[in-house]
Amino acid sequence: MATMGDTEIPQSEPEREGAPSEPPAASPSEPAPADAAGAGAERSRTSAPPRRPSARRRRARALKVGLFALAPLLALLLAFGVDRALKTGCVLRGVTLAGRDLSGLDRVAARALVNELAAGLAAAPLEVRVRGKSYTLAPGEVGFALDVEATLDRAFAAGRQGGPLAELGFWLGRFASRVEVTPSAALDRERLEALEARWEADAIPDPPFDGAIVARDGAVAADYPRAGKGLDRGAGADALLAALMQETRAALELPEAVRDATRDRGAVDDALGRARKLTAGVIVLAAEIPPPPATVEQPGAVGPDKSPPAGRKGPAPRRPPPKPKPRKKGPKAPDAEPPPAAPPIERVELTVSARELAETLRSRWVRGAGEADRLELAFAPEGLEKLLAPLRQKLDRPTVDARFVVGDDEIVRIVPSQGGFSVDAAKVAAALYAAAERPERRGALPLDPGPAPAFTTEQALALGITHFVSEFTTHHPCCQPRVKNIHRIAELLDGTVVKPGATLSLNELVGRRTEAHGFVPAPSIEEGEMVDTIGGGISQFATTFFNAAFYGGYDIVERTPHSYYFNRYPMGHEATLSYPKPDLVIHNDTEAGLLIKTSYTATAITVKFFGNNGGRKVQAERSAILEVVKPPVKLVPNPRLEPDDHKLEERGAVGWSVWVSRVLTLPDGTSKKEKRKVVYKPKTRRVQVHPCKIPEGEEGYTGERCPEKEPDEKEPGATDAPKSAEELIPFELPPGGGETTPGEERPVE
Repeated sequence: MATMGDTEIPQSEPEREGAPSEPPAASPSEPAPADAAGAGAERSRTSAPPRRPSARRRRARALKVGLFALAPLLALLLAFGVDRALKTGCVLRGVTLAGRDLSGLDRVAARALVNELAAGLAAAPLEVRVRGKSYTLAPGEVGFALDVEATLDRAFAAGRQGGPLAELGFWLGRFASRVEVTPSAALDRERLEALEARWEADAIPDPPFDGAIVARDGAVAADYPRAGKGLDRGAGADALLAALMQETRAALELPEAVRDATRDRGAVDDALGRARKLTAGVIVLAAEIPPPPATVEQPGAVGPDKSPPAGRKGPAPRRPPPKPKPRKKGPKAPDAEPPPAAPPIERVELTVSARELAETLRSRWVRGAGEADRLELAFAPEGLEKLLAPLRQKLDRPTVDARFVVGDDEIVRIVPSQGGFSVDAAKVAAALYAAAERPERRGALPLDPGPAPAFTTEQALALGITHFVSEFTTHHPCCQPRVKNIHRIAELLDGTVVKPGATLSLNELVGRRTEAHGFVPAPSIEEGEMVDTIGGGISQFATTFFNAAFYGGYDIVERTPHSYYFNRYPMGHEATLSYPKPDLVIHNDTEAGLLIKTSYTATAITVKFFGNNGGRKVQAERSAILEVVKPPVKLVPNPRLEPDDHKLEERGAVGWSVWVSRVLTLPDGTSKKEKRKVVYKPKTRRVQVHPCKIPEGEEGYTGERCPEKEPDEKEPGATDAPKSAEELIPFELPPGGGETTPGEERPVE
């Protein structure tokens, strides 16, 4: 420390950075001004105090320290805010459902996972145990279902509830653990209680009993309520719901509880009084049953005229009936035959004894509206089935469509349509209860009406099928497989009705011939060869059907003759049938319906047409045989034969053509002629000969020469040239054969 005289002069503190600078002290060698000298003297007497930081500097210093301390928290809040912004519309991080991570999923993607869980929970069964007995429960039995949308709401709400601090805490906690969302699900408590009641009855010997009306010794009696052991319905439902929400399901033992009787004995006594009145005596229910429909005569229906017309063998179409003469008005003549009496209506009664009523009566507790529960009484439908069984043949009758029948007199009659009816045991039980409350204890036996007929009597009459039109018969050997097919297709066509203006295709009506449809394998022609096919032989029915339509004057839309001639069919007037082609199609071009009736014997098939063709007349014509074509001859080598021998393997047949015509005369006298050429192919003749007889260039030629006979072995006039196959076995012409000039015609014989 510096000194001046006896006085210590304190050394000033160093100037602080940023403090205002002090004016420099005067040099001791330099004189100071008077005022400066006075101030200097004062400073020499007292020391200067230290300077403190300003308030502004202190605030800035505190702000720096605070910002440094809050920096981690601000960074955390910033990260939280950014994460929340990125997760808008998505499930927050760390949220799972049944082990499935939902983090970051939008609602569509999350819904797919929840639906997958719901499907799995609904499909997996749960083993339920009651007193050691096991029962397999399908979730659907109790109406269990996962609420997908409510479960999604829970998943999206996780971490977004409780305010900012709670949300921040949830966010921070997900760095260390995950949150499992509990699914939202429900079940049908009423259906569960019904199952629990069944389990109790099966597994618990002493369950609580609500009370009932029962039958004892043929009379009604009261079975009063009593306490017992049973399942704890509330706790059991909660446990069952929790178990069904688990994908891995262990067996669930349902809890039990002791339950007191909850029903009132007085309600049972009240029901017993009503039950005794219901079963006090016999009850009779009666119904009037209409008789089955009987055939009715059609106005204008007539029998056939069997006189054969010119140009055709067999029965003729029926002639139109004469117009009835108008009757004079007035009372009937005394000798007029009375109309046939209508068949009586049958009365059917169901009689139920008092004992049967008691055994059929059932009771059921129902919840009263604003009053105590009530024991409801009713007759059980299942208890009436035994009583109704003997009467069902009369009480259950199907609806009957109108149909045509043809008697031995060949007059077409109509079996009328009739609505059906049936008896319902539940409605009979209700009718019994209503009758039991009546003093007379009688009532109507209820019958439910059946559907309306699809084809009514009026529709049948409107078709005007009143005449025999035409028929045709072909014959066949007995008992061959093809005969079964002919009979089967006849059965399928019998009774067919073709409406006016409609067409009938045999293939569409019969369908593909199969064994399941009743057809069997039999020979038929396919690509010129005879092979076994399902339904073979039905071309005979097609030929018969075609001729019935031909002579009935109906329009033939599609018909294909056979490729080869069969002498069992009329030449030129025949048809073949296969599926799907060739087909046989006819058109009902008349104003009346067409009824087809078929019949058969062991050796014949007959098709009859009934309707009204308006009096058309048909004349059939056929030309002589034309354009005879000799069949090709196939020589088959057989070295076992002698050179001069031969053996017929297949006879073959000539081919030819023939013109067939139908002259159709209409009621107004006009006529039209339909003409068609039918061509029959020749069938190859196969003859077995020695190989030396096979000419060069033909199949089987070997070049072997036939041995020459010695001169003395030759017959007089004989040549070495072999006889032709035609010379060996002459060809045969068909019946009525003989060559004619093209276009020549003659009536059918």
